[in-house]
Amino acid sequence: MKKITKTQLLAIILVITELNIYEQCSKIKVLKNIKFLAILLLLTSAITFSQSVENDKYFFENNKDLGGECILKSSRLSIDGNIVSKTFEFEVPISGNYYMSAWIMGAETKDGLQEYHVTLDDLNTISGKIVMIKTGWQSANLSNMADKLKGHSLYLTEGKHSISIQCEKPDVPEVEFIRLSKNEKLSVISDLRYLSYLDSIKQICLNRNQSLWEKKDTLSSDSKSELPNPEGDYYHQVNINFAYTYRRNFWLEAGVPVIFETNSHGSYEHVLELFNFMDPLNKGSWRSYGYYGTYLSVKPHYDGWYVLRIRAYRQGTSGIVDLYKDGSLYASDLPVAGNGFRCAHSETQEYNYFTCKLTGDSYIFIEKGGAIPGPIIAFNEHYGLHGGDFI
Repeated sequence: MKKITKTQLLAIILVITELNIYEQCSKIKVLKNIKFLAILLLLTSAITFSQSVENDKYFFENNKDLGGECILKSSRLSIDGNIVSKTFEFEVPISGNYYMSAWIMGAETKDGLQEYHVTLDDLNTISGKIVMIKTGWQSANLSNMADKLKGHSLYLTEGKHSISIQCEKPDVPEVEFIRLSKNEKLSVISDLRYLSYLDSIKQICLNRNQSLWEKKDTLSSDSKSELPNPEGDYYHQVNINFAYTYRRNFWLEAGVPVIFETNSHGSYEHVLELFNFMDPLNKGSWRSYGYYGTYLSVKPHYDGWYVLRIRAYRQGTSGIVDLYKDGSLYASDLPVAGNGFRCAHSETQEYNYFTCKLTGDSYIFIEKGGAIPGPIIAFNEHYGLHGGDFI
């Protein structure tokens, strides 16, 4: 991550990652420590590569049951020509025929709901396809190329394998994990917890009243309290509730314009953000605020991965929005949430922000001050095996 040394106000926006099956809402402790920054930056700088993004290794190590009867090891996002791939590395304990499902985010395209091709062990041969039945997060099974409704099994030998889920850019296969089983029914991933989370936000929208909007925006005051020893000399916020908010990746090309818009269900203040994955500070970061909707028209200066995120404007609130891309509906009924804090930066010091002692999986975003909302200038979701994130 880039050093942030200019005098500015920064907002740390914390949201849960897309682990929305198991962790929709969690508590977190946010700390800022100045003493150990040089060491901690090294711990978070080795996870991104030129045209490939590798992640989820620690997540899979801590959630060994996600892969069903196989063991997920890691995942990576890559691009080759026009094809964008999400590849999962996994181990098969016993040779046999396995059915597969993916926890995947669906979207609309000009040709209808997205479909993805699936390849095995980095081969060019297509082994099957994944067909969406709606937009948003869902469990989708590997199907036969000739019949999208018929489940399709793969013969896997004992040992290490990889499965790639592919589509054409600018879209990116938003797949959190895959599950494999010799029993087709056991390969299906339950969506009950995610749907329950979505329904709870819809109920909030129906019952929204004036008292909710009178809640003080947490970005309006600085975080200045310190933890007692032996915890250390930290500015901190403790016992913070945070929840999943919509976020997905795109591969965008320099000079090619793209338009994103949102419509909220009811009067819900939210922020639409788009920023370069590798270097938001120098390669592009845009945002739009709206009460009923937002609008972003962007012409990137660089080819690369870009993150689109929709978050709450008033901290700690939730809502539902629809997303449009280039004038057409892209995804509907998207959950939006978020929580954040304001911290003053001096010009001469480097800062480390991190989360710890949490019950979910957090994602830290740093927002430049001077305007609210400001552009995202740094972010991270990797802490290692210690239960939090560093930036």
